[in-house]
Amino acid sequence: SFNYLANYLALSSLVLLLLAFFLLLTHRQTEDTVRTASRNEALVLVSQIDSTLRRVEASTNLIAGQLLAGRAPARIPASEHEAITRYLTTLAQEFPEIYGFSLFDEEGKLRLSSFAQVGEINIADLDHFQSIKRNPDRKLHFTETLKARANDQIVLVAHRALFDHDGRFVGMLGTAINLAHYARIFSQMQ
Repeated sequence: SFNYLANYLALSSLVLLLLAFFLLLTHRQTEDTVRTASRNEALVLVSQIDSTLRRVEASTNLIAGQLLAGRAPARIPASEHEAITRYLTTLAQEFPEIYGFSLFDEEGKLRLSSFAQVGEINIADLDHFQSIKRNPDRKLHFTETLKARANDQIVLVAHRALFDHDGRFVGMLGTAINLAHYARIFSQMQ
């Protein structure tokens, strides 16, 4: 009976050890799977953000360099407003992560936009406009998140100074980035 009990305890201990080893192995495999899936989802998100930033930069360079070509937003003839607005709207619709484009004059007054009928908007009081007006350069800058005056959405604004042919500051080009687009991506991730 003692041998039987000793064998039973030894066999039970061995089964418990195997069970503990199996649980530990399963835990490690699950941890590795979750880590790999998280890394892959993060890489997908980083790739999408990188693509957005590249599109924003390319779009702002296209608008500033070719569409405006050194012209001040305040001095664009009214006869061109509809065509430019249509161009900005079409360009914004190409990318779901971009709400739209807005052209402001040197005083912060909205002159042209891809947003439909936004009314009188002036951003002269906003930090990012004041900063770019004080220290204009050709770089793309980004705001903190803010509420867009054109549509009350929470956005991140990529912006750059606009210059005339003589290199004088004549306004700002703002690109509203749709943060809700990324919120949808996050919500779809598991």
